[in-house]
Amino acid sequence: MNLEYASPISVVADGKAYNYGAPVVGTHIGCFKAIRKMKEARPANGEEVIVYACAALNPERQGVWKNNELIKFPVRNYLRFGNVLTYVPGERKYGDSKDGVFIDVDEKGEGINKRTAAPRSLIGWKETDEGLLVKDGRIFVRSEYLNKSQWNENNLILVGLSSPYFAKSLAGMANKSGRVDKPFWKVNTKGLEKITRNVPVLAEFDTAWLVLDCGLVGDSGGGCALWVPGSK
Repeated sequence: MNLEYASPISVVADGKAYNYGAPVVGTHIGCFKAIRKMKEARPANGEEVIVYACAALNPERQGVWKNNELIKFPVRNYLRFGNVLTYVPGERKYGDSKDGVFIDVDEKGEGINKRTAAPRSLIGWKETDEGLLVKDGRIFVRSEYLNKSQWNENNLILVGLSSPYFAKSLAGMANKSGRVDKPFWKVNTKGLEKITRNVPVLAEFDTAWLVLDCGLVGDSGGGCALWVPGSK
């Protein structure tokens, strides 16, 4: 990803301009509900979150992007995606996979309180080249893709939250920034007894780690959420 920095909180990535407001800090529910109350603003989508993360992680960042108090991520706060993950236990069989996780956009900022459906049949869902199952804006990742302890550009939750290109861009920038240890934290669906919902975040630990945390239980207040100008 080619990045050119602008002001106030703007960046041009591969020739496309991305403009952001100051990140909102708090719980998942608190952040996204606050953004929804703003006029002429909407929560950043997956692509926009990844571009922001890459711009903030880049060791060659310039201008306000070097101001940790303003940018928040990765030094001050972990970074939120506007999504909810719904993990389904092993006894619910989906084709050749017994369990997995649904990815949904959190339109209302409900977090783990969002009432997401977990259908027992995935008939009619289409499989992408990467292995995601998709239908009506929802995404399902089979459990066989959740067994790695580290994430990379092929991590299907990350791909589902953004796209193959942006997942690759984030993995490359993590390496460029020296964060070569990339833990992937998630729910172990084998031990689940009931459906469990979580919210995904990116978090730095000890400057050498960049964690893709998809197993955050509850709704702690240490994260920040992004918003961009536009209508909801």
